Amino acid sequence: MSTLQGVLHMSVAIHQAGWHLKRNLQLYGLLAFSGIALAMITHLLRRNFPQLGVLVPSVTISLLFSLRWVLLLIRNIKYAKVASRAVIIRMKHADAVRVVIPINRPFRIQPGMSVYIWMPGVSLRAALQTYSFPISWWENDVNGNATSITLLARRERGFTQRLIGHPRSEFLTWLDGPYGRPEGLAGYSRVLFIGTGIGIAPLLSYIRLSVESNINNHSHCDIFIVWEVDHESNFDWIYDWMDELLRKDNGAYNLHFALHIPSARPAQDTHETWNSKHGRIFRFYSAD
Repeated sequence: MSTLQGVLHMSVAIHQAGWHLKRNLQLYGLLAFSGIALAMITHLLRRNFPQLGVLVPSVTISLLFSLRWVLLLIRNIKYAKVASRAVIIRMKHADAVRVVIPINRPFRIQPGMSVYIWMPGVSLRAALQTYSFPISWWENDVNGNATSITLLARRERGFTQRLIGHPRSEFLTWLDGPYGRPEGLAGYSRVLFIGTGIGIAPLLSYIRLSVESNINNHSHCDIFIVWEVDHESNFDWIYDWMDELLRKDNGAYNLHFALHIPSARPAQDTHETWNSKHGRIFRFYSAD
């Protein structure tokens, strides 16, 4: 009965929303329904074919494992290009790096996307696992697809510490992804982003695409970013990207940054414009 109810609900949903496999919800729903149907068929046939209880799960796992590797190879291999040569750009005060990765097969960036990277040359431990990072910046081709992506990584224990401390500035890199469920901001007239430290990294794709949407669609959406950092030197992480976003927004003046440094506090609560021609960057202080 529950299976019939599930089929009924799925049919109604498809009838109302239409059938589009590019929608993640429908794709995952189809995969889940296929898995349940396969499990039911296997259960019904086990009485006459008991070996199916072992054979079907084994084949399914093998197919999924093979599919993952096929997709990984397709993402990273194109003609004579095998994997990518990631360039490590170290920040001024060496507490963060930018990882610039060329894309062998360009794809369109969506808000909130992330990737897993495999850099076996960093260390032995790095050769045994992958690491997830949000896509912070990218360069597009004429079709609007990303030909390179930039990841922002702060020095922490483990992989990023070894990466920043490594003498090399280029590493062979395999890319897995992109991942993430796109969440568009269309229809909003005001958007507030709040980030702390390296937490600004996953917000940058939302901010950039919102600014570009304002330009391309001739829409109006006020975008306000509040970013709290430990030290003023942290602004170097994204300062040139802030400049580019403000240039894109020039004339509309919908984009505003508020920068907060708790360690630099004057005698009273105050704010001031900072390095901004049109007063769109504010530096905030708060008294104890």
